[in-house]
Amino acid sequence: MGLVVFGHVSSLHAQTPEARQRALVLFQRGNEAFAQGNQFEAYDAYVRAFSLSPSFDIACNLGRTEAEMGKLIDGAQHLRYCLKNFPASGRADMRQAEARFQELLRKVTGQVGQLRVAVEPAGTLVSVNGEELGTSPFAEPIFLMPGKVKLVLTKAGYVDETFTFVVQAGTQQDMNIRLTSKPESGPSRVPALSARLSQPRDEAPSPAPPVPVARSAGDGHSPLRTALLVGGASATLVGLGLGTYFSLQAGDEHSAFRATRTAITAESGELGCQPGAVTPSCERLDAQRRNAAEKERLGFVSYAGATGVGLATFAVWLLWKPDQPSVSVTVGGNFSRGNVVLRGVF
Repeated sequence: MGLVVFGHVSSLHAQTPEARQRALVLFQRGNEAFAQGNQFEAYDAYVRAFSLSPSFDIACNLGRTEAEMGKLIDGAQHLRYCLKNFPASGRADMRQAEARFQELLRKVTGQVGQLRVAVEPAGTLVSVNGEELGTSPFAEPIFLMPGKVKLVLTKAGYVDETFTFVVQAGTQQDMNIRLTSKPESGPSRVPALSARLSQPRDEAPSPAPPVPVARSAGDGHSPLRTALLVGGASATLVGLGLGTYFSLQAGDEHSAFRATRTAITAESGELGCQPGAVTPSCERLDAQRRNAAEKERLGFVSYAGATGVGLATFAVWLLWKPDQPSVSVTVGGNFSRGNVVLRGVF
């Protein structure tokens, strides 16, 4: 599905004439870069244009570019903004464009999870995996990458609350949380957990699916199992290390690219390097762009490989159990229906 590139910046919020003109120049530059297959340059131009003058068409093109670059959370947010502010039109091409972006948003949200969290009191700071997302209330669900999530809620005068759970792609979890006030005096106490997963009153809770536990035949000390676990863990660490290294290198290239671009803009004005311009500064800028894109790609491949190997190793550890008495506790649940079940396996 190709990107619909709007030809002008419309429905801009109140901005100065200078900001609107700069946003239009950047938006057109991003469209040209995208048409040439230069996603990194297009992304950079769209981000700058959107920061100057947010509008539905910049958000649409920015979200589409982010989705292709694997920036799923940012892409989902900008695509949601795009469709929320998409103007009503009787033109066939506009209706078709809106339908394409709706389909793209469905595809992106199928790869991430959503969390609708209601926190009392209002003004509670919400952080996910160490990143502050803002204060409650949240008008729309929060987009999260699949995997283990640590949710921290803090507010002055109340006991901090921390929740750890797993986000699955294509699902939405609802949480209703009320913080506990701190005691005014007296010895400190451990607060009781006061979070309840939301559940409609007119529906019975759905039973949690059974959690299968598989055990391997043998003496419980298989050398093959040990070798697979050790090798998988080592390969996962190596992949994560390479992904971190290339991501840091890409960040350095981004910084150098921005510094070079700023210097060129200061010398030749807002338009910077024009198509066909051959100067040492423009050649260096293009080389930095290519290096950043390549290192981003290598980082993504390394992280993806580490994730695949890690999941496979975890599956071996989980399913290939030593054939000896053991005790484990499995937590299962259906967050969308609001029930949590603890199961003991002996």
